[in-house]
Amino acid sequence: MSGWLPAWRAQFLDIENGLPLNRPAGMNVDRIMSHRTLMLMALAVACGGQPLSSLPAKTADSAGFIPAPHDPLPALERGQGRVLQAPRLVTVTFAGYELQAEAEAFGSFLAGSQWLRTIGAEYGVGAGSSTAIRLSDKPPPTLDANSLNALLAARIADGTLPPPDGNTLYVVYTSTLTWFLQQGGLICPGGSGHVQGVGATAQGTPFPWIVGADCFGDLDDLVLDVSLAVADAVTDPFLDSYRLPVPAPASAPQQLGAGAACLGTASAAEGSYKLARSYSSQAASAGKNPCLPVVAGEVFYSVSASPALVQEAAAGSTVTVDLTGWSDAAIDSWVLIPSAAATDFDPQMALDRVTMTNGGHATATFTVPATAQPGQVGLMALFYAPFESQVVLGVVVR
Repeated sequence: MSGWLPAWRAQFLDIENGLPLNRPAGMNVDRIMSHRTLMLMALAVACGGQPLSSLPAKTADSAGFIPAPHDPLPALERGQGRVLQAPRLVTVTFAGYELQAEAEAFGSFLAGSQWLRTIGAEYGVGAGSSTAIRLSDKPPPTLDANSLNALLAARIADGTLPPPDGNTLYVVYTSTLTWFLQQGGLICPGGSGHVQGVGATAQGTPFPWIVGADCFGDLDDLVLDVSLAVADAVTDPFLDSYRLPVPAPASAPQQLGAGAACLGTASAAEGSYKLARSYSSQAASAGKNPCLPVVAGEVFYSVSASPALVQEAAAGSTVTVDLTGWSDAAIDSWVLIPSAAATDFDPQMALDRVTMTNGGHATATFTVPATAQPGQVGLMALFYAPFESQVVLGVVVR
């Protein structure tokens, strides 16, 4: 099994409020994120998640460098759904939104950007188009998935919004005046964030939407969030297309969209914007940095696990995992830092060394409590320092 695993479950947890944000029964919101709160968790992919100055330095002599042998990185799993082949981004703003013009300009830029073509090409997503609709509705003090679905459906029905055509993505912006509610948790306050969901017209035609929650009037942060949501939505508009399963207790299975799989990586730049990056299965299979567009000068590094990152084990037993470091260019050593993850039990991971290099080895030892029950999962996050990224490893009780 690959040594790379992404943002394990951070996007489903509001750290500031301490509330789970998993989709409740009957609600069609699948993904919810807040940049400022989520980055506290730093559960991100094992590549450049911080400014390049904070990464392990490239060594002076990289001539003849060969990455250490390692397992292939995982690919997004293909569901039965479809993608938005020619995305039509409909920017939707409420009356009086102070970043209205900026949001509309960003939608126009994004539809024709090289960024969109780069992240979407292998999944059948091409260049898009854009339009902007300014609602006469005042910003509501609160929104949730159900009320947003009803609002969008009503505005489609009365002709305010263009009807969905199979490529339409409604990109709704909310300001500091609106709190988006999700099972008791809040997108605002607490940082810019986004939500992705699926609604339906009065005739039953489904349509995808995303919300960019502008919590502080910070355009750069908002743009980063919205681009991440767009990356998720164009490749998985109806929540049944391209997704990356990640280790989690059976009671709370987790999957990530293409954008969420690269949450925490250094942003890409195009024009005047800083944009989120998106997961490439093709690059992953080739053993390259899977988060596109690749940032110039970035070195990808991770660990590969033998026999597997997550193993089966009996209650009361001890399990060892051999970790091998690898990178795609010569760099200085990086630090391994174990940290608890939200799971059924604490697997009590111990490491025999705390630094890693390309071709270096470390052994992780897990102790499964005698009280652990069959089917329960014990996971640990293994961070890489100095930047905050990680893999998730552990045991499933048999």
